[in-house]
Amino acid sequence: MIGKILGIVVCVLVIISTIMMGVYINYEYEKQIGSHMDNARDCLTPDCMLTELNSAKQAMINEGLKDDDYGAIIFKKSSNSMKFQYQHLDSIIERVQSVKEWEVKSQEQGNFEGMKDVYNEKMNNLRLYIHTEGERSDWIADDTWKIKNYLWFEILGVIVCLISIIGIVILNIFAYLESERGYTY
Repeated sequence: MIGKILGIVVCVLVIISTIMMGVYINYEYEKQIGSHMDNARDCLTPDCMLTELNSAKQAMINEGLKDDDYGAIIFKKSSNSMKFQYQHLDSIIERVQSVKEWEVKSQEQGNFEGMKDVYNEKMNNLRLYIHTEGERSDWIADDTWKIKNYLWFEILGVIVCLISIIGIVILNIFAYLESERGYTY
């Protein structure tokens, strides 16, 4: 009986420590790169968006994420390469620049006040492009950074979770057998 309780306590502690380390790793990514993408989404002007997007791209470069890095360990493909990530980020930057140019041209022509609805719609479209369907546009950089900096922890986390699940299943099987047959282990 004490062995079962000890086994459960160990499994719970391992799971909790794994989750806590995962939270820390995510925080480190957000501190270095991810927060710039959130800031870009929350910006009210194209200038602010450009600053944050360029900062995100520079942070990726500063963290050593190269074109030939991938956001996958095994199943590498062009859609999870940092080359694609940088192209995607550049396309967002180009869209923001075009909105900025449109804003300047509208102000020069003196009809910007009447076009505020269009401006707001353009800015909202940019925000949706930065954060689409619950995913941020830096999803490849996120995975790549974690693989590059915390690969062994990521692998260990998967192994620990699998062992914990198997351990819990085995403990439940023993508990069931004990209750059904009156065995004690």
